Order: sequence, then structure tokens, then C-alpha cells
Amino acid sequence: MKRLTTLSPKSLFFTVLAGVVVLIGVSFFTLSSTNAVDAAQAKPRPVFSDFDHAETQKIHITTAGSNYSLVRVQEGWIVPEKANLPVRMERMKELLSALELAEFTEQKTRLPERHDQLGLGAPHTGGFGAQLDVDGQDRSLVLGRKNGRQYGRLADENDSWRMSILFPPLHSANYWVDLNDLVPGLDAASMVSTHISHRGGMVAPIERDKQFLAEIFSSMTFEDVRDRFIVLDPSLIDIERRDQSRVTFYIITDERGSWLAFDYPEADPNDDIYEGREFLIDALSASDLEYWVAGE
Repeated sequence: MKRLTTLSPKSLFFTVLAGVVVLIGVSFFTLSSTNAVDAAQAKPRPVFSDFDHAETQKIHITTAGSNYSLVRVQEGWIVPEKANLPVRMERMKELLSALELAEFTEQKTRLPERHDQLGLGAPHTGGFGAQLDVDGQDRSLVLGRKNGRQYGRLADENDSWRMSILFPPLHSANYWVDLNDLVPGLDAASMVSTHISHRGGMVAPIERDKQFLAEIFSSMTFEDVRDRFIVLDPSLIDIERRDQSRVTFYIITDERGSWLAFDYPEADPNDDIYEGREFLIDALSASDLEYWVAGE
């Protein structure tokens, strides 16, 4: 039977010291490797490295509540789902610039069940994210906001990221066309005469309450727009103005509310923003207009 060798205190000290040195070396190597990986992950990377805004022809946006497109035409950009209304160019430039400059900067959660905490839930399954599909790009981008910060992920990946730039609001197609800028102004002093036809009734001159009609339009808001439908015997108001021009607007009511369509006979068809379109007005203006037309 062999005897166990007993180390002297000096030998034991050097043995322990050597072990500590080895452990420190291993820890330093591991920490260095981890830092290198973290540094690589933290390095910003472009979302679409080959994006060319001059070549982009269409951007499709999908949310849980809506789907719409921004489409380039000869005159600029339009929203087909909003009766082909033109997009406000400063807002389109903001989006194109964001797509060109956006980078993933800081990695966040990889857990799909936590995506909605950053506004990045898949819209196809009811999530809060807004998905962008850009022509010329083979991957979709999902965007969300939280506490004023922009987050994003590629639609086919679970990795989520903080992003380097804020994108414009994407959840409403109305944002791109700014409908309230299209509400026409009516000046009571400019009206010579007003004739109404109420749902096929007799046309009669109405000389009272021009100021009330002007006030209705001054506080009116447009809430939606659609292609104009052909409606038999709608209510209409025909206004003759002091400059000898005329304007006629039609009132169409359905389950969503009251819509107005406008005819400006003297307008150039190429510049007439109202041609072929009708606009959903707010409920209070609809009620006031109904009261005015009825002459109650």
C-alpha cells in the first residue's frame, strides 16, 4: 500500500498560486471573447443596405386594423386605398429617408411573446406592429414604438432591436393625405344664393342662415375619403357666389355616416382634388348640416 505524499507548506502555496493564475487566465479569455461577441452585436447595421429611394415604386403597410399602399406615380405618390389622393411630400420624404438611414443599434428581446411590449407583435395575428414591405427588398420590416423610442425586427426573425431613427406614424392611411386640409372654406359674404334639393324634393331658394352654413364648414372635419359612388336623388346644395362661380355639394348618408361630394364646374379637372371623390364628415357637422337642409 502506497503512502500519500504530504506537500510542504511552501509547495502547497505555489500549487494554489498556479491554480489561481490558471483560473484568472481562463476567466480573462472568456470575458474577452464575450466582450468581442457583445461588441459585434452592438455594432449598428443597416436595415436595408441596398435601399434606393429613387428606384422605389411601392411601399405596402400592414397593421392589425388596416392595409394600404404608397405608390409612386408621375406626379409624386398616392394612396390607392384613399381614392388615389396624393401623399404629402414632406411626409413621404421623411419615410424614404428613414428607410435609407435606419440601423439596428441595440439588441432587445428574442422572445416572440414579448414583441408586443415593444409594439412589434405580428399584425397578421393581431399584434401591435406595423409591417413594411418595400419593393426591391426581399425581407419585411416590422416597426413599433415605446416611450418615444423606435424598435424594429425583420418579420421572419425573432430578434428585436432598438433603431437609430424614428419612422413616421404608420397605423393610419389618413396620416399621409391630411384630410382636414381639404375641407373647403365657405364665406357667407361671398354667397349670392343657395338652392337645396332634399333627397329628391323640390328645389327652392334658401336665403337665410348663410352664416350658419359657413360656420358648419369652418368647424367641419373630414374623417375618411373614398371613390365617389353614383347615388340617385341625393340631397344637394347649389351655391352661387359673387364672383359668378358655382359650387354644388351632395350629401350621401349610409351606415358609416354622412359623406359629401363636391362639384366645381369652373375647376380644371386635372387640378380638382374633389373630382371623383367623396368625404366622410364628422358626426356633429353632419347633424348641423341635416338641421340646416331641413330648414327646421
